Amino acid sequence: MSSGRGFDCCIIGQGKLTIECAEYLRGQGHLVTCVITDNIDVATWAESQSIPFINSLANQLEFLEAYSFDYLFSIINPVQTPAAILALPKKSAINFHDAPLPKYAGLHVTSWAIQNQETEYGVSWHEMRSTFDAGDIFVQDLFPIEADETAFSLSVKCYQKGFESFKQLIADLSVDQVRRIPQNMAERSVYFASQKPSNAALIDWRQSAQQIIALTRGLDYQRDDNNHDGPDYKLEVK
Repeated sequence: MSSGRGFDCCIIGQGKLTIECAEYLRGQGHLVTCVITDNIDVATWAESQSIPFINSLANQLEFLEAYSFDYLFSIINPVQTPAAILALPKKSAINFHDAPLPKYAGLHVTSWAIQNQETEYGVSWHEMRSTFDAGDIFVQDLFPIEADETAFSLSVKCYQKGFESFKQLIADLSVDQVRRIPQNMAERSVYFASQKPSNAALIDWRQSAQQIIALTRGLDYQRDDNNHDGPDYKLEVK
């Protein structure tokens, strides 16, 4: 890291949060060296800023090896990053996870938390390792789940909390004062993309009213898509 300015970083990401975090980084004096994205909005933003970018199907390792950077940020990225790429940043590879770790590792976890009738949730910025969602936690923000929460509204909260906690993360990284919190693997739960609600999500009327309501709220995405890790935020929330 050169004296007199911030750090260099590369970003892998797919949505509005990716752009907002990238703009915040630049506003704080840090250099976004390159971007990997399959999202047209992120690609358009990178092009408008003259930042080199490729899609995830291209040779990511070869692309990133052309740059020297301190941090790799993964922000709304549903694909596990290979170990060879995680070894490239001089300081750390950091991922945003839209859930509290270690309890809710994996995909579609906002839905599972609501179906499990959790009362507290959170977002995590953590170090990336070869085992997904298992690295040390750098910043975690916990908050209550409201009684009428849906998968969509909880995802929106995660976006908001994710950006707020990103500011704290960058403040810590800027002065090399990140507090590492190792995850307790005994408390780890993982939800895979292949996991589906029981009975193909058909309502079992023998269940309690609370269980049925939790199922319907946990599968309520409004007009958003549920085939990625975290909200896309292409939609205007009114």
